Amino acid sequence: AEVAASVSYRQAGLPAVSTVSGQRLGEGEWTTPEYWVRQVREPVRFHDALKTATVEQGVSRLLEVGPDPVLTSLAQSGSESLSAAAAVLRKG
Repeated sequence: AEVAASVSYRQAGLPAVSTVSGQRLGEGEWTTPEYWVRQVREPVRFHDALKTATVEQGVSRLLEVGPDPVLTSLAQSGSESLSAAAAVLRKG
């Protein structure tokens, strides 16, 4: 919590879905240290977030940005609505 409080945050420029709640981000939700403490401490609601993105928001393509692309295949197997999912980074 101390480290999270020392970081400056800004509102996301694009619509995003929270893996803390599984729902679309609310105004200012990503901009508080408390949100990021919850992100680290609470269970990840990946399937709920995937459902929100693909079913409720009509997303058909996902891009994974992270050093270890493990969620791309999980997303593809967890959603019949996806036409494509890709990872863009590799470890190292």
